[in-house]
Amino acid sequence: MYSVVLVLHSLWRWVVVLLGIWTVVRMASRMNASVADVKTKKVASWFVAAIDIQLLLGLLLFLGLSPTTKRLLVEGQIALRDPHVLYWTMEHAIPMIIAVFIAHGGQVLLKRASTPARYKLALIVLGIALLVILVSIPWPFRIQGRPWIRL
Repeated sequence: MYSVVLVLHSLWRWVVVLLGIWTVVRMASRMNASVADVKTKKVASWFVAAIDIQLLLGLLLFLGLSPTTKRLLVEGQIALRDPHVLYWTMEHAIPMIIAVFIAHGGQVLLKRASTPARYKLALIVLGIALLVILVSIPWPFRIQGRPWIRL
């Protein structure tokens, strides 16, 4: 079960990243519009929904399937001295959860966008969410990196 969820979580990141880029590009191209159009709002909703699915997969790993977090629950603070445990429990999980909240805030701003300023603010907030996600992904070139595609 762990391997299946891990592969799904790894592959689903590409859906999140691509939808995030599409959302930011689409919103940036409509920056001079007075309000967001329906398609832009849908793309942003897909992005946030993809993030939510990724969060659920990550929580399955974090709260029950991952041997790393099982070690943390058994050993407590001693396990946090291990850079591997520290990365997955703090440096990866916490920013990603923060990105979920930021993305939901951006989606709320976009839904309520009645002025160009709100629309631009939604673009900035969703862009920040995407940036936090991109920085927190364990890319292959990072110390705790993982493969581009895990099968």
